[in-house]
Order: sequence, then structure tokens, then C-alpha cells
Amino acid sequence: MRRILIIIPILLLLTTFQPATARESDVTFSPGAHLRFEHLTIDDGLSQNAGLALLQDSQGYLWIGTQDGLNRYDGYQITQFKHDPDNPASLSHNSVIALYEDRNGFIWIGTWGGGLNRYDPATQQFTRYVPDPANPDSISHPIVTDIIQDEQGVYWVATFGGLDRLDPATGTFTHFRHDPANPASLSSDALSVILPTTDGKLWIGTGAFSTLGTGLNLFDPASASVQRIAQTGDCLASPNIADILPAPDGSLWIAYGGYGVSGGGLDRYNPKTGACAHFDNAQTFGNQIADNNFTDLAFDRDGALWAAGWSGGLWRMDSDGQFSGIRHNPSDPESLSSNNTFTVLPDRSGVIWVGTLSAGINKLNLDTLQFRTYRHDPSNPKSLPGNHISSFAETSDGTIWLGSIENGLVRFDQASGEFTPFRHDPANPASISGDMVLTIFADPDDTLWVGTLGSGLNHFDPRTGTFTRYQNDPADPQSLLENQVTSLIRDREGRLWVGTFAGLARLDPGASGFVNYPMPAAPVSFGLVGDELWAGTWGGGLYRLDLSDPANLDPVKAAFSTLKHDPTSPNSLSDDGVWTILQTPDGMVWLGSMAGLNRYDPQTEQFKIYTEKNGLANASIMGILRDSRGLLWLTTNHGVVQFDPQAETFVTYEKSDGLQGNEFNSNAYFQSRSGDFYVGGVSGFSVFDPLSLRQNELPPPVVITDFSIFNTPQPFNPAETIRLNYDQNFISFEFAALDFHDPRRNQYAYKLEGFDKDWVQAGARNYASYTNLPGGDYTFRVRAANSDGVWNEDGANVKLTVTPPFWQTWPFRLGLLLGAVLLVVAGFQWRVRAVREQNTQLQQMIDEQKRAEAELRESQARFKAMFENAAVGVSLMTLDRRIVQINPKVTEITGYTAEEMAAINPSDLVLEPDRFIDRNLFVELVAGKRDQYLVEKRYIRKDGSIFWGRVNFALVRNEKEEPLYIVGIIEDITEEKESGRILAESEARFRTLYDSAEMGIVLVDLGQDGHQPLDETRFNQLVANQQLNPAMQRMFGYTADELQHISISSLIHPDDLGIDRQEFRQLLTGEIESFHSEKRFVRKDGSVFWGRLTDSLARAADGTPRMVIGIIEDITEEKLSAERLAAQESSHRQQLEQRIAERTEELNLANERLREKAAQDAVTAERTRLARDLHDAVTQTLFSTTLIADVLPDIWALNQDEGKRRLEEIRQLTRGALAEMRTLLVELRPNALVEVPLPTLLRQLTEALSGRSRVSIQLSAEGERKLPPDVQVGLYRLAQEALNNIVKHAKASQAIVTLRCSDETVRLTVADNGVGFDPTTVTADHLGLKIMRERAEAIGAKLSIYSEPGEGTQISVIWENR
Repeated sequence: MRRILIIIPILLLLTTFQPATARESDVTFSPGAHLRFEHLTIDDGLSQNAGLALLQDSQGYLWIGTQDGLNRYDGYQITQFKHDPDNPASLSHNSVIALYEDRNGFIWIGTWGGGLNRYDPATQQFTRYVPDPANPDSISHPIVTDIIQDEQGVYWVATFGGLDRLDPATGTFTHFRHDPANPASLSSDALSVILPTTDGKLWIGTGAFSTLGTGLNLFDPASASVQRIAQTGDCLASPNIADILPAPDGSLWIAYGGYGVSGGGLDRYNPKTGACAHFDNAQTFGNQIADNNFTDLAFDRDGALWAAGWSGGLWRMDSDGQFSGIRHNPSDPESLSSNNTFTVLPDRSGVIWVGTLSAGINKLNLDTLQFRTYRHDPSNPKSLPGNHISSFAETSDGTIWLGSIENGLVRFDQASGEFTPFRHDPANPASISGDMVLTIFADPDDTLWVGTLGSGLNHFDPRTGTFTRYQNDPADPQSLLENQVTSLIRDREGRLWVGTFAGLARLDPGASGFVNYPMPAAPVSFGLVGDELWAGTWGGGLYRLDLSDPANLDPVKAAFSTLKHDPTSPNSLSDDGVWTILQTPDGMVWLGSMAGLNRYDPQTEQFKIYTEKNGLANASIMGILRDSRGLLWLTTNHGVVQFDPQAETFVTYEKSDGLQGNEFNSNAYFQSRSGDFYVGGVSGFSVFDPLSLRQNELPPPVVITDFSIFNTPQPFNPAETIRLNYDQNFISFEFAALDFHDPRRNQYAYKLEGFDKDWVQAGARNYASYTNLPGGDYTFRVRAANSDGVWNEDGANVKLTVTPPFWQTWPFRLGLLLGAVLLVVAGFQWRVRAVREQNTQLQQMIDEQKRAEAELRESQARFKAMFENAAVGVSLMTLDRRIVQINPKVTEITGYTAEEMAAINPSDLVLEPDRFIDRNLFVELVAGKRDQYLVEKRYIRKDGSIFWGRVNFALVRNEKEEPLYIVGIIEDITEEKESGRILAESEARFRTLYDSAEMGIVLVDLGQDGHQPLDETRFNQLVANQQLNPAMQRMFGYTADELQHISISSLIHPDDLGIDRQEFRQLLTGEIESFHSEKRFVRKDGSVFWGRLTDSLARAADGTPRMVIGIIEDITEEKLSAERLAAQESSHRQQLEQRIAERTEELNLANERLREKAAQDAVTAERTRLARDLHDAVTQTLFSTTLIADVLPDIWALNQDEGKRRLEEIRQLTRGALAEMRTLLVELRPNALVEVPLPTLLRQLTEALSGRSRVSIQLSAEGERKLPPDVQVGLYRLAQEALNNIVKHAKASQAIVTLRCSDETVRLTVADNGVGFDPTTVTADHLGLKIMRERAEAIGAKLSIYSEPGEGTQISVIWENR
């Protein structure tokens, strides 16, 4: 809500942070495109979610006023400022509704109820201006809605008590209030906004925060008079003014509305001419919002107007006067967080910040709109139907066609942003064959070829909306080779080449059949290089086919040349998976693989490989495009990369730049006729113009945000020198580049002048630490680059002075020098006398030094051998935590080399929740307060995996006991931790079972040494130290305390003592693992019950017996039931034997009569069945034959071709009838089903059914073996049942029976192209399925049925010879 005063001094102050020249707008709000907002809420450290005021100060910090405190954001963390009743230098009130920065860098804060505050960044103190009834010169009201500073340095304050002028010299306020008797006074005391004019006057709006206003005022400070601006038509009609924004042409934009008051739309008012245009809901916004309440206005860097709406979301007016609405979408977590927007602020780098009333702060990076991204929106049926995009094509009318993994073919209307899917319809054979589209190719006639995953190839005519399907037919060698279609291309002769999982298929112009080239690896990408077709495969390298050689058009004669990866040769393909192929005008061929970008020179046959080591963000290259400047654009598994082949430099664009995501699909890259690039992935697709992408060329402001001593933050003023004592020897700095495009990608370099020789390249790390600085003067400097790599070379700095200890000061050293001179003079003669003696001693010292050096070299060699070959990781660190050396074991554990480790901050290797576990211990270690410590925490390997590490940090000191460096020893204890976790869970489960079990549990702990001799004394001790669970209390009637003093042996019935004593001894010694016994026990009340005792031995990991676990079940009722049952059984047995004897003779007579009757019925039934089958199969066939024969002469006379066809039909019917007769003969003699080979039986069966039903039934049989009679009969019956189902129910035109016999297995398959069915809706006994399953189970075979509506049915039977 704050407008910056347009005066020369402030412009000069802000010049540093403005672009050098104005830029044309490249921001496009395309219909249907996705807007990606980032959010700041209380979960990110914001004090409260109501963003009532926004400000970017001259340093670059973002300030956020909320209902519960003031917040300062630097891109990484939020610093909160709140009211402290005990601190008069704190904020006066937590409800912040206005923010302003003056020319001196002070931040002014207007509050709801706490008056005015001034914040001094140097002292971090607040100065309060609050109403004082005893002081007429104090501020007039505790509610302050706006603050500005005029060119004379005077502050003007809008309050709910009128307008106040603050004199900064005296701190006194002059009041200007509404006077009902004076029309030249303010029209209301409830002020909302102040805007200075170029001639020194003030525009003043009224009405805010539930207090009604009275329109617009123009205040003249010179005369202290007010001109009240009257309504003109629809303009200036609303009384409540939320904001006033000056336009470049001198006109004013006025927003009507605010917190708790009614709105009135927008006005554009020209004070010079009086012209005014009104914009409201009905006239301008198409009734898209609930009211006309607008709360804030702002111009972005491109001159577009932004307006925050009380309930209608966010609005933007572009240069042609068109408004675009941006609203919250509940189904999109990246949308505007709420429609209740209150503040809007474009920062100096082009980021739009939007404060809401209850949903935090929204951040929209306008540069991300250079990428127009489209995603599925569940709330919009015209949006992209699914996010998994696989391919693109364009027809001549500019329509873009998309392949979707889930939603078939999709048409994209760029003008409307609407999408139309073409999906598979089982009931419509002219629909696409399947919805999983992998590739699209547009022909010059604007028809499309569409390849699917598993459903073959489609030819689509957009004019008719119909698809023609091409699918594999095993019986037709000219059908499509395979139904998994991966890629498409036309060669220069117009031949269509189709890549499938099984190889290549070629469709020549005008041909109806395919020419197929089976290949050992699936082709997934195509390219035309000269006269050659290049096919990149999935794991098989690159295949090249010379199309100028006619022999290569014959698959039998075709000769492919290949390029493959050779691990022994650096001059080979980097990986055998080739996903994209592009030849550039210089003749180079660029190949994308999963292991880098390959440049191949066909003339010299030389490769050059580019990977992460050369600057690629990711080496998985899924697509390559080339723009008109010769730059290559690579789609990868980590963004889109711009590659300059001349300079060999890379620029990476990520999701944070506006792309759909960081992962992209193969085939999903395309250049349209307009030059736009289309790239798709798993989260939609993005469109961009590679020639118009602009970088953020604004160097970021750099600030030092924190200074700490021993990790405790200290107040400091960057303009003043920080002074330290010599023993404050662990310090750290935090800093930030205040560019909010993508703070995580900002880069830093720092240097402590006087200590560091060179700049430390810190990458994205925004902190530095130093230890044990010698006394002296230093300057800490930091510079930074924004996310596009533009550096602020000046950066920020702060001076630092370390006071040395007294013995390092010059007076102390001078005194030492004078004393030394006197000693030298006094001892000169003594020195002369001692020189000979010293020479002798010196020679001895030299000899000793040589011996020491030899020992040192030997020691160093031993240390190096130990260091290099240690079984644990060893690293050497400086006191400021820089890793200077690691042994090979560290590389093995983490995946980082020594060079990579040297550039990494050790904290970045630690999982976020564990980073500060040992912070205080490490500070004490560096300070020399401890020599070592041990810690366990989780670390992150280079590949992103996490492991547990046990690290022992030890401090190495010099001879003066001063800290030198740190040795870290790390072990990978992941398995140990996992074992501990499993053990703890196991123990917890056991304890739960132990406490809650209904059965009694007894534990006998054998101690650490389970192999001790088991004498009588130890046996009695073990028995006496048993542990009993709560169920034992209930079972025996004793309390827990009583059971602690009772041996389990004393609870056994006297008659049953010793029943299992020997087995128990053997268990205790480990001779047996378990035993069972049943015995009687005595309860506390003297009652007796039967118990079943199961004792088991638990051993330690080394096999030592550790514990005996005994389980007691009360089986009294079971025993009693057994006794009753035994008595009953004896009685029943006698009665049953008598009855059996009587009935046996009766049954023998009845069985004899039944056998005679069954034989007669069977003969009758078989005769009836054979007669029926003979009538159905043969009589009907012969009848049809007779009908055709009767009319054949007439047909022959009219049309011989038709006559021949009918004659052939008679032949087929006759053959079918003969086959039926043979089948019936077999049925009459059942032994024939095992005497005749199974292939012969199936051939007779298929011919019989084919002739009878008009269904084309083909048989393919391979191999022949002798089968067990029941197996052969079962397989024949299964085929018979399956074919009968096809004839009766499938409505099929074709069926295939396949029989494959080997020594181990027999596989029978029956498939048809009929209507199919949904197996989930068909009961198990429907269509004869139950009978078929029973037949398969009877012979031990596996039966599987696959069917889909419209796709036919396949029944497979597999019998294995066991």
C-alpha cells in the first residue's frame, strides 16, 4: 500500500538497484498456462499469515507486516520483530499495517493501536511515537495507515485522527484535521493513503479498516488547505480509497475498497485534464469477482498494472488494457494461496509479492512466465487431460498435437488454451487403438501417424476424426512387426519407418503391408544422416542402414553397421542406450544417451563426450533441439540445458525457472514452425522461444545478515569495526544475495583480507567461519551472483579487529628486547667461554636431529600406510571445518573424491535434522575445551542415499597445546542401526506379547555363559530366578510379589514332579532345543488343573544358550472333554459295528442293481449325444451344401468368379463335414483319443469346427511327444471346450490354436479376435470356465485367461512334466 515518493534524491539512492535500460515485456499470460506461485507462511517462519504491508528496502530486504509482528526476509530465513513489554526499544505493537523507508535507510512502521515506529538497521532499535494526551505535539492517533517523507525531509503521517506532520529535528507533530465548518479542511480524519505530487502537494485518500471515507483530497502544505475532489460521472464516486498509484503519463490510478469497507472498482484519473475512466465488476471484469473491493495497486517492471482484490484474487492489466484474473485453485498447490489478497509489491528484480489476509505471502517470479507451462487442472475439463506427455507434432494450420501416456492423442488450441483428447473407445473401431501414445508423426497432408504402447500404429485424419489401425497379426507376415511402437520417421523417398520393441517396420508409399526388420534391441530414436537411416536403440547401441543400397530394402539381405559403447576405448559411444539423434549443418552428429552427450564426426569417426564433469547438470540426454543461433537445447533428467558447441558452456533451466518439472520424457521434444520449443515430461509440458529467453542481468544486493561468536549471534553494525578479544577465537558470518528469483541457486565467494590469500568459492553456501585468528586488523568481504550467474563484484564488507594477548603487544616486546640487550652485554664473556662446549653440543644435536628426521620419515610412512589402508574413513579438517584430506575409505563410504570433498561444507553432508546434534561439542573441540567426542548421525552420499555414520572427532595440538587441526574417523553403521532397530521392535513385540498373553509364560535367564556346568546348585539357582508374566498370576491365583518368591517347581502336583526333569536339564545345557509335557499344577486355593508345558531354548548369535522360554496352557477342560469323548466313542463304536454289519449286506444288493441300471443309462445317453452331434454337425453342413449346389449353375452362368467362390465354399463345408465325422468316430472309440497324436486330434477338431461355424480357425503345432493318457485327453477336451465357446459366444471371425511341445512342458493356447469380456464381471462358472478350470486342475496344469472387451480372448494351458 506504500508508494515511493517521486523525487530526485530517492531516485539517486535507488539507482544502484535499477536496470540500466528499460526492457520490453516478455511476460506472457497465455490462456490455460500454469502460474507457479511460491508461498511463505508461518510454517516457513512468518510470524502470522496476514500480509498487511510489504516493502523492499534499499538494501534489498523484504519486509512483511502482519497482525502479529514485523518480519524481514533475506531469501533464506525470516527474522521476526515483536513487541516486548520489557524493552522500550522494541516494536510498540504487533499489528503492522504500513511500511516505509526514508532516504536515510530508516524503516517506518505504522501499527494498528501502537502509533508510529522508526527502526534503525544499524542499532536494530525501534523508536516509538505514540499518542500522549498530556502532550498536544504527540502523534494524533494510535492507528497509522501511511507514512511518506517529502523533499524537504518532513514526514507526513496518515492516521485515524487526521494528517500529522513530523519535524525530525524536534520530534513534534503538527495536526491537520477535519473541521465540519471549514470546507478547506480534510473531508475526513480516517485517512488511508498519502501520495506526494511533483509540485509539493499531497493526494490523500480516506476510509480504511472498517471506517468509512469521504473520497479524495488534495492537500497544499503551504496554505494548509484542502481541495476536495468531486465526483464526475461514474468516476471518483466511491468514498473509500484504498490506494493511489501515479502512472508514467501523470494520471492517477485509484483503488476503492479496503479492510472492512465497501469497494468501488478502479478509476484512472488525469488531474490536469479532469478526464477519468472507470473500471468495475460489471463493465470490465465480466462479473468474475464477487465485489469491486480493491486494496492495493502496483506497476511491475514492464509497466503492467497489478491490483489486489479483497475477495476476487489478483488482477493484471497489460499494455492493451485487458485485465487477466488470477485466482486460487484448490486443486493446485502452486496457485495463488487465497482469493483474499490485500497487498501487492513488485520487487526490483521483477518478482511479484502478494500478501493475503489469511494464507501468507505469495511469490510470482515473472521470468518463469518465459516458459508457458500447461498442466492438468481437475477443475477445468478443457485443460490438459493428463500430465504425462510423450510426444508432439504440428499440422499446417498451426495446431499442436500431443501424445499422452494416459489419454491418447490430444489436440491443443494455442489461442484458447483448450485441449481436446481423442481416446480409445472399445465400441468404436474407428477410434484410436490405445490410450498410451509414445510417438506422433505429421504427414504433409496433415494426417497423423500415432504409435502406441501395446496397441500398434494408427493413421489419423483430423478432418474426419477417424483412426485406421495397423496391428501385428501373427498369421500375416506383412502386418506390423510388433505392437509396441516407439518412434516414427519418413525417409527422403517417402517411406515410413516404424520403431517397435521387436525391430523396424517399413511402410512404402501406396503399400498396404509392412516390410519388417527384426532387431536384437528395440529402436527408440531415428535420424537421417546423408543416405543413411540411423536408429538409436534401448541398450543395443546405434544401428545405421544405407538406404541408397537396394539390397538394404530387403530385410534378408540388409546389412546394418553399428556404433556401440566399448569400456576399453575412450573413442566409443558413451552408453548403448541412444535416445535422440541430431545432425547439425557442420556435419557433426549429436547423440543423447543415459551417460552423456556424444558428438560424433562421421568423417573421422571420432567421439567427444560431455558429462557432469564438463558442466552438464545431468548426463541423461532425452532430447536435442537446435535454435537458429546454432545453440543446442538438451532435455535431461534435471532440467533443460542450453549448450554452446563453440564455447562448450552449459546453462541449465529448471522447474524453478518455469519448466513443467526437472524430468523430461524421450520423444517429448519438438520445434514448431514459429520457432517455439515444446518439451514434455511427467508434470505436463512447457513452451518457450529460445531466442527471447532473457537472463536476470541485475547484480544482486549483498548483505551480511549475521555475525556469531561461538555460534551465538551478536549485534553488529556493518558500517562499524567489530572488535574481538584474542580468546573469542571461533567466529562465523552469514550473508545473503537479496535476489529472490531462486535464492537456492545464488552463488557466493568470500575472503577475509589479512588471513585468506584467495577468494573462497562457496557455491550456494551462505556462511563462513574462522578460528584462532592472530591479533590484527581484517576485512571480511563477500560477493554474490544471482541464479543466472551475474555477479555483484562490490558485494559487502565489514572490518574486524582482533586484540592480541598482552605478550604479543609492542610494549611488552620492547621491554623484552631491552632486557635481552643487557643480558647479552653481561654474558658476552661467558658466551665466548661456552662456545666450544656449545659447538660440541651442537654437533650432538645435529646427529640427534638426523636420527629424529629418519624416525619422522619412517613414522610418516607408517602413518600414510595406515591412513590409506584404514578400515574406517579418516579425514583431516581445519579448525574452520574445511576438509583438506580424506582416505580412500571415506570415498568408498560417501562416493565423493578428495577434490569434491574439499569443495563441500561438511554440514551439507549431514541430513538436515541431524546437522546441529553436536554443534556445541564441536565448538568446545575447536576452542580446545575438549580433546575428542563421539557422535552418531545420518549422512547423505553423493548418489543421494542416506547412511548412519559413527564419527569420532579428535583435536590435534602442537607442542604448545594449541589446537592445530581435527581428525575425523567415520564408520558406516547403517546395518548396525538397522539391526538395533529390528531388535528393539522385536523386544517391544515380545514384551507386549509377554504382558498381554492369555497363556502363562516363564523365562529362565541362563546368564552370559550358558555353557557353565549344570550342577545341582546352579540348577536350583536358575529355577529360583524364573520370571513369570501376569497371566501366571491369574492362572495360579498368586500376586506378582508372591510369585517372585515361589519356584515354579513348587506349583507342580506332587505326583507329577520329575516327569520332565531330565528333559529340562538337557534343555538348560543345550542338548535339545525344546520339549513338551502335560502335568497337573496346584493353585493357591488348593485346586488342581491340567497344564500343557512347552519349553524352548533361545540362543545368542554365537550359539550359546541364553534363555529358556516356557509356555503353560490350562488344558483342564480339554482333558475332561477327552475323557468324556473316550467314553462316548467306546459306546458309539459298539453300536456302529452292529449297524455296519446290518447295512453292509443291504448295500451290496442295492449296488449291484444300480450298476446294471447305470450301464444301461450310459449307453442310451451316449447314443443320444452322438445322434445330436451328428445332426448338428453333419446334417446342417450337408443341408447348407445342398442349398448352394442347387443355385450354383445359375450363379456360374452370371458370374464365374462368384461361382468359383461358392464352389470353394462347398469344398470347405464338405471338408468340415468329413472332419466332423472323423471326430465323431473318435468319440465312438474313446481309446482313439490316446492312440492318435495330440496335434492330429487338434487338426481334426479345428477343421471340423471351422467348416461348421465359418470361423477361420488356424492351428500351429511344434514338437510332438508321448503324453500320459489322462493329460492328452484333458488337453484335447480343453481345446474342444475353448473352441466351442468361441463358436457359440465370441462373435469372432478368426481363432488361432497354438501347441508347443518339449521334453519339459506342453503349452496350449487358444486365442480369438472376438468381442472379449471383462473377467472381473464374469462368475467362475460362466461360459464353461468352471469346467475348463476343473479339467486343468485334474491333470495338474495351469490355466490362465486374458480378455478385454473389444480385444478378444486368450486361453493358455501349461502342463509341466514333473
